[in-house]
Parts: sequence; structure tokens; C-alpha cells
Amino acid sequence: DSVSSFVRDLFVSIVVVILVMMVLFPFRSALVAATSIPISVFISIGVMYACGIPLNTVTLAALIVVLGMIVDNSIIVLENIYRWASEGHDRMTSCVEGTKEVTLSLTASTLTTVAVFLPLGLTGGIAGQIFKDFCLTIAFLILGSLAVAVTLVPLLCYFLLDESKVHLDALQR
Repeated sequence: DSVSSFVRDLFVSIVVVILVMMVLFPFRSALVAATSIPISVFISIGVMYACGIPLNTVTLAALIVVLGMIVDNSIIVLENIYRWASEGHDRMTSCVEGTKEVTLSLTASTLTTVAVFLPLGLTGGIAGQIFKDFCLTIAFLILGSLAVAVTLVPLLCYFLLDESKVHLDALQR
């Protein structure tokens, strides 16, 4: 019963984040960023399953806690691609160079967050037993969001980005 409540809360949280993004970003940008959320969650659930981590209230709580951080990497890549497009570059150049420009900093930021949670999840004793599933779930989610941000987001931007419209919007500002 509590797991179903957490699953419901997880889906409500995802919907709220997507709706907020639809309000704050142009539709196509919000669509790209919103797509990264469920894909990152599914990747992390698959890795959790492969590692034998159960889907329980602790891991679902970790999914809800990290939901905002999941979309951060995608938004950074998306905004940098849009910046490149607003400077007049074509779609391919914007997607490739915009992603390459931020990949190192995203990786460093993500690994810093993972470095906080992973050791706590791998400790022994009572603390390790209590926090293992929670910390590993957060680490898997954040690493999954990095993978999605540097692979899927540029691909979606390539197909959905209208560089002439982005460039025209930038000139009007």
C-alpha cells in the first residue's frame, strides 16, 4: 500500500515538473527536457533491477528526492545547444558543439554528487544497511540522467530544433 502511494507520488511529481517546464520553456524545449525524466528513471530502475536493489519505499523516496536533479543535466545541454543555434550555427553544429562544450563540466558535477552518495551507500554496518538502497538509487539516477543528457537530448534537439526560429528570436532580443 505504501509502495503504491509512493509510485503515485512519483508520477504526480513527474507530471508537475513537466507542466512547470511547459510553462517556462518553449514547447519543443520542454518536450526534449520532459522526455529525459522518464527515460532516466527507467534506466535507473533497470540498473537497480540488475543490481538486485528492490523497488520499495526507500528507493521510491530517492526517485522523488532526485527528480529535480534528473532534469538539470538535460536543461544545461539544451540551453547550450540553443545558445549555439542562436549564434547562427546549423543544427548539427549546434547539437555537437553545444553538447561537447558542457560535457566535461556536467560530468564533473555529476561525479561530485555521486561521490557524496556512493561511499555512504557502500559503507558497512548499520548505516550501510540503512542507506545502501537510497544512496545507490540516487547515484544510478544521476548517472543515468548524465547519459541521457549527452546522448538523447542532442539527438532530440537535432530533430526538433528550428535553428532559424531560434536565431530570429535571439536577434529580436
